[in-house]
Amino acid sequence: MVLAECAAGTVEHALDQTLALYFLRSERLEVGMDLLLPSLMASRKIDLLAKLPLPRRSKSRKEALAGLRRFNELRNLIAHNHVI
Repeated sequence: MVLAECAAGTVEHALDQTLALYFLRSERLEVGMDLLLPSLMASRKIDLLAKLPLPRRSKSRKEALAGLRRFNELRNLIAHNHVI
């Protein structure tokens, strides 16, 4: 369980950094990372990433987004079925 939580945190942090670098100006980067991104669910962050007008390598982009969505589903399954 601890490993899954650590991996989920690492993936979500990478999503946060990617979105922050795209949307926030350098002087607002830390504020956005601290105030804006934690309030978004991981699924919303993945949806935003999918909509960014980045250079497209369609197969690798689609595979990466599909992998992020599968990972998020697994994270949710573990998080919501874990009993202390």
